[in-house]
Amino acid sequence: MNRTRFICFYSYKGGTGRSLTLANIAYLMAFNGRRVLIMDMDMEAPGQHKSELFNEGLSTIDEDKPGFLEMLCERKKVLDKDGVFFIELERYIRRSSVFDRDISAHADGEQAFIRGNGSIDLLPVSQAINNDFQSQLADWNWEQFYTQYNGEDFLQYLKDEIREAGYDYVLIDSRTGMSEVFFVSTFSLADSVVLVSSLNRQNIEGSKLAAKTLLNQRLIEQYGKKNIYVVFSPVPEDASSEIETRLNEIYFEWPELEGIDAYVPYRHKLALTEKILVRENKNYLNSDRYMDSYTSAINAIYNKLSNSEEHFSVKREVEVINSINPTSINPFPAIRIEYWEPKSVVNYFVDPGNNISHAMQQFMPTVLFGSRGTGKTMLARWFSFETLAYQLKQKNKSSIIELYNKPIGLWFRLDVDLLNTFNTKDQGLIDTFNDLFGQFFDLLVLRKALDALETLGGVESWCDVKKLFTVLSREMAIETPAQNYAEMLELIESSLSDMRRYINNPARAPQPFLLQDNILIKLLAEELKRNNNFKGCYFTVFIDEYENFHAYQQRVINTRVKQVKESDRVTYKLLARNDGFRTYETRATGQSIEDTHDYRAYYMDEGLVFNVFKEHVEKIVCRHLQDSDYFKVRGCLNTESLFTQLSAEDEAILIADKRGNTPLKKWLVKQYGLQVSQPLVDWMDDESNLLRQAVAVVLLNQGKSIEQIISAFNTNNETAKDWYHNYHRGALYWLCSLYKKSKTYAGFEQIVGVAGNNTRVALDLCYAIIEEWRANDHKLSLPISIEIQSAAIHKQSDTYLRGLRDRRNGQDFYRFVERLGRLFEIIHKGPRQGEPEINHFSINGDISKELDDFIKNCRIEAILRWLPGNKQKSKSDQQKDAWQLHPRYTPKFDISWRRKKMLKLTANELQDIVFGDDDAWKKIVNLVEQKYCHIKNITSTNQTSLLDEDHSEF
Repeated sequence: MNRTRFICFYSYKGGTGRSLTLANIAYLMAFNGRRVLIMDMDMEAPGQHKSELFNEGLSTIDEDKPGFLEMLCERKKVLDKDGVFFIELERYIRRSSVFDRDISAHADGEQAFIRGNGSIDLLPVSQAINNDFQSQLADWNWEQFYTQYNGEDFLQYLKDEIREAGYDYVLIDSRTGMSEVFFVSTFSLADSVVLVSSLNRQNIEGSKLAAKTLLNQRLIEQYGKKNIYVVFSPVPEDASSEIETRLNEIYFEWPELEGIDAYVPYRHKLALTEKILVRENKNYLNSDRYMDSYTSAINAIYNKLSNSEEHFSVKREVEVINSINPTSINPFPAIRIEYWEPKSVVNYFVDPGNNISHAMQQFMPTVLFGSRGTGKTMLARWFSFETLAYQLKQKNKSSIIELYNKPIGLWFRLDVDLLNTFNTKDQGLIDTFNDLFGQFFDLLVLRKALDALETLGGVESWCDVKKLFTVLSREMAIETPAQNYAEMLELIESSLSDMRRYINNPARAPQPFLLQDNILIKLLAEELKRNNNFKGCYFTVFIDEYENFHAYQQRVINTRVKQVKESDRVTYKLLARNDGFRTYETRATGQSIEDTHDYRAYYMDEGLVFNVFKEHVEKIVCRHLQDSDYFKVRGCLNTESLFTQLSAEDEAILIADKRGNTPLKKWLVKQYGLQVSQPLVDWMDDESNLLRQAVAVVLLNQGKSIEQIISAFNTNNETAKDWYHNYHRGALYWLCSLYKKSKTYAGFEQIVGVAGNNTRVALDLCYAIIEEWRANDHKLSLPISIEIQSAAIHKQSDTYLRGLRDRRNGQDFYRFVERLGRLFEIIHKGPRQGEPEINHFSINGDISKELDDFIKNCRIEAILRWLPGNKQKSKSDQQKDAWQLHPRYTPKFDISWRRKKMLKLTANELQDIVFGDDDAWKKIVNLVEQKYCHIKNITSTNQTSLLDEDHSEF
């Protein structure tokens, strides 16, 4: 077979024989050599485990296995702890021994009815149908599963795991009614739906509603088109005239019904027991001539499903090609990487280069800086043990053998609320709470390390479990040592609970037993080192969002970084936003962690070369395109085939539209007078490139003579080429102002530039462009037009700005970006300066602590990018730095994302921009307009002092 078929059996009401029809078809499929998995999704009334397929001969181990509901709850629990859940399908699968029983029952050699090597497995609803199950089911929230826990991606991940397990068919038994499970079963999981309906009116009305829902265009766009089969069941065999009359009525009531795929006759046995009748009638299966009516009906359904099998792959491909506006075709993730399954991490990870990945694999502690979305978490997830375990599983390799000399990554992201619980205003408790935080962290690390060892082959494969747990239990002052992994986890959870109880109520709860800092993971490493399996291995503790840690908590972790020794086999990787360190101090007075001596620091965004980032993002975008069936079948596998590119010259033509250079010449004559400007006007009439004409005006504004400009451009000498190279992009912004047009942001280079060295922003922009394309191009033409790209990028930029309001101190951030962006917008539109690409500023004078803190917070929140003034910069020397408005906000104001020229602001002017009232703000606006928008004294020698050259990234 080409691929796994997912087929949902659904009935609007009960009593149709749906579940047993499914079970009998499963038997017939396996009888013909297929591997079949039954998913029981009838969660309120499960029954597949009671059919003859599974109600006989199940082992005790199979009976104790968890089910689909436990899988969902386990995943939710793992995500709540910021962990990563990956599916071990065999933990949940129950195997039917029906064919084994049939063979043993016919030991005399009459086994001709057994064909192929088919099998039937069951993924049940739950481990046991009891009060605990009912309580767990009552607490389950499907809406929360989809909205907060990325449910759709998880279901697709589950389908991938089932495919990789090699099943030919997955038969899904859905519950009745139009419930959440109906949508999960039919839309998220199934590619085909078998509607099983009785002939009475309430069943037909419900089935008609279900079919109408399955054919809803909006849902087809989102989930793809489903193959629909209609089966009537149970049909009495002794009322043919009444049945014919009823069928005529049904076709009248349901005009969209094209035909019935099978009629399943009534059998009294199925009303009394959960029989597999085709099994009892197996002798008929070898001869269609003598097949009874029930077996014949089941065989007809099987043939319908299997006959479409050979056309399935082609049909699905045609559906993908011909689909209009399907939501599922957007190949770019709209979710945070934290919620990705290990498979997605493996598929989409691209090495960021700059020796960062190499540093993350080394024992030396590392601090990785970068704004939100620059790829820090992706790196941590890539090196985590969950991803490593997934890779080993895909290769079918032994975990222990493959782990020689490899780091075992333990990724942590501690919730802000959890960190805040260790804060106390009681001065007498501060030291105790500091100690408790360190102990709390050590217990989390131990728990995660044991989880890693259990996942990578089992703790017992790594060391003497009894000795290890005895040592750990003794250190934790526990009298009765744990005997196994599960008991050890319970002891750790108990210690964590005692700690939380005391922290929440220190006046009443007993103080927990205090341990030596960092001792638990050291003891674990000591025991592991006694076994050769751990040779060369070590634990790497990744602490994500380190900027959320309070200063005293960072001192606790910094102390562990300071004390790292290779013999302890534990090292640390701290992931923080830019300027996210609250302190570099440790708990030892006068000792701080220092770059190069105690750790290596790397920056993911600030200072990164444009072309390096562009190459990195391009690889990521191509990965997503190549993983999309929709774009793959269209041959759209790279950025050139996805995005229409727009040159600066073509953009100038778009700006001019039908007006040509007339507005440009009118402006020139108005500002300089006809007598002065006539030679340049005449030259413009002979020059076909509008952008060269605009550059000539820019040069004139700089103070170059008209004769000098015309001479250089006429001969196109090196000077003219340099002028054009340096100023043609900037001239576009002035042309937009002159022609009253918005700046066009289109083409992959513009996407990368607006992203500002931020991978998440680049993918956001790609996602937004695809959505805009779906909404506004009914033909879904490729490559995507520049108009759609620019509209999407402008909207996304506006979304980023509005999103600032939701952050802490968000209103201050919003006002600052709005004001700063407006200043740069005024400058870009002004004719006075020679290069209208100003989007960063320097500060002249000493700034207040309030303003200093605000700028640092802007850097943490990726509102400003830090541009260091020199390589030997002092951390406190603000005057040598420059600060760039993050490029993601530039389309909102139609300004450049490139670093070209710099605006000089005094400390007082910046203070007014950030905190000043409207009157103070208006004074700043007037000052900027005077400097950059008035043409008087345009050639004065004072002009160049207003701007400082900066090194362009191009």
